[in-house]
Parts: sequence; C-alpha cells; structure tokens
Amino acid sequence: AVPGDSDPEARLRAVDQLADQESLKAVALTDASAVVRACAVSKLLDQELLARIAMEDASEEVQLQAVAGLADQEVLTRIARSAARESVRVGAIRRLTAPDVLAELARDGNWVLRKAALSRTTDRSVLIEAALDDPDPYVREEAVARVRDEDLLARIALKDPSKMVRFKAMTGITSAERLERLALQDRDGDVADLAAQAIQDPRLLVEVARHTPSAKARATALSRVTDMDLLAHLALHDPSSAIRLLATERITDQRVLSGIALGDDDPGVRTAAISRVTDPAILSSLAKDGVETKVRAAAVGRLADPTTLERLAREDPSAEIRWAAVNVMVDQAALGRIAQTETDARVRARAASRLDDQVLLQRVAVTDASAEVRTQAA
Repeated sequence: AVPGDSDPEARLRAVDQLADQESLKAVALTDASAVVRACAVSKLLDQELLARIAMEDASEEVQLQAVAGLADQEVLTRIARSAARESVRVGAIRRLTAPDVLAELARDGNWVLRKAALSRTTDRSVLIEAALDDPDPYVREEAVARVRDEDLLARIALKDPSKMVRFKAMTGITSAERLERLALQDRDGDVADLAAQAIQDPRLLVEVARHTPSAKARATALSRVTDMDLLAHLALHDPSSAIRLLATERITDQRVLSGIALGDDDPGVRTAAISRVTDPAILSSLAKDGVETKVRAAAVGRLADPTTLERLAREDPSAEIRWAAVNVMVDQAALGRIAQTETDARVRARAASRLDDQVLLQRVAVTDASAEVRTQAA
C-alpha cells in the first residue's frame, strides 16, 4: 500500500515500487497530486478504468497518460469523438487504426483533429481530398506529406495558395522531368528554385536556366552546373545574355574570359569577364585594345603595374581611361605630374585627391584654373 505521506515526492517513490493493480487503481483515482496519479495510471492495465480516467480526470497530464495505455479501438474512438479536451482527443486519434473512424475524423470541424487523423490514415482518397480541398494549410500540409502521387504533388506545388504546402509538395517529387516542368512553369519563383536545387542532370539544368521565367531559378540552375567546358560553351555561345553572364561568373579560364571580355556584345557580360581576369598580361591587353571604353576602363581598374598605369594616365586619348588609371595609381610622383599637366580638369582633380604632398597640393589649390581641381587640392 502507498503510505499516507503528505509529501508527494515520497508517495511518487512508493507508487513507483507498486505492482498491485488494486492499489494502483486507488492511487490513480484518489491521490491529490497529478504527478502521482499519472505515475499510477502509467502502470494500470484495466482498459475501462483507463478510459474513465482519460475522460474524467481533472489533469491533462493524467488524461494523456491514460490514453497512452489504451489499445481498445472502440474505447479510443469514443474518446476521440467526445473527450472535452482537444489534446486528449488528439492523443486518442494518434492511437487509432480503424480506417473508417480516421476518415470520419479527417473531416471533423476542428483542424487540429483533422490533422491528427490524416497523420494516421493510409486511405489514399481521404489524403487526396484533404490535400486538395481542406481549408486549413496545416491540414493540407499533413495530407500532402503522405501523398505519393507525383503528378498530384506537382499540381499542388504549382497551385496551392500556401507556400508551406507548395514546399511540402516539392519534397515528395523525385522525377527529373516533373522537376524540370515545375522549374519552367512556376511563376512566383520559389517552387522553380526548389526544383532547380533538386535536379541533378546538367542537361536539364541548362534547359531550366535557358527557359525558366524565374531569375532566381535561373541562377540556381547555372550555379549547379559543374562541367567547366559546358559553362565555357554557354558563356561564349549562348544566345541569352543572362545565361552568358551567369556562366561567365563561374569561369576561371583566363583565355576564355579574355575572349568574352573582347568579343561579347553585351557590356555587362564583358565587364563581368574582366572582373574575373587575374592575368596581368591579359588585363594590360584589354586595357589597351578593348573595343569599348567601358570595357577598357574596367580592365584599367584592375591593373597594378605602375608603369602601365602612368602610361595610360598620361598618353591615352580617352579622358575616361586616363581617369580610370589615375583612380588606382599610388605612385605619388606620377600623380603629381598628372595633377599639374593633365588637360582634363576631372582627371587632374582625381589626381589631386590622391596626392599626399602638401606643398604640391597647396600650389595646385592656388594656381589651377579649375575650381573642381582647387577644391580637391585644398
């Protein structure tokens, strides 16, 4: 028997040692402590007594412990349908196996109960009905997680109003062809991006990159292409400037980058190529021979050779190129010469802004004909 100790901890220790069902029943029905009652209930075998406790005990903890001990499907059905506490009904549902009862509860007015019932059912028609038509996104998500029809999942991924449900549908799709269709058909971009993340075939990734309406999915698809020869081909020959740009941003081959920088008809692609060139000889060649001032200026901005920079800053016919060279020069003597002799005021001003020689700066601030240059020198 359990000692009539006023300390619930002592009673709990005593109950933990009990095996006699009648003694456990007395504790489960009468002890003042919910923790002690729950301990006794966890050791009870009488299904009807457990059902009574599950329906009537004042403590949610004790009720749930009673439900956890139940196996009788009729008793569990009764609790699932009529217990006062939602959590107790859910606990009973999660122990149900009867398909007809689970189908009934999957259409209950309470979304929490519907969700619990769907987590237990294997009835395909019930799952599909909930996945397509249940008004609550959490219920639809539960149903979608248990649907295995990839065509249906693809339909849900494209059309469900809830991003959460669409994403859950995506996790069930493994077919490369379906993933490609999703990447090409999704207009919002999130599903297309997930599809691009899941596709493994480089050929399909390129098709997605070329044809998806989603810029995010396009970038994701190209980021997952690892074949450098394929990327080089796309960067050099793809008709889409967006694809050429994304491919160029993955390339490290200096000769390919040089060809793109000199030959691509899109300034953004050419500039991206230059930003990845590290070979000083190629940069120098691009700076001198680029066909467009913007491209040349981008190359100049990456040069480090002081002799090449001073030559461009002093001799190039384009003021924009001279400015770009001055903008990265550190040679103070060369900057001083340009600040005093350059014909373009904007270039002189930039040279003056990079000078450290205070005496020279003072002279320029007093004598230069341009207010912009004098301001920079002051």
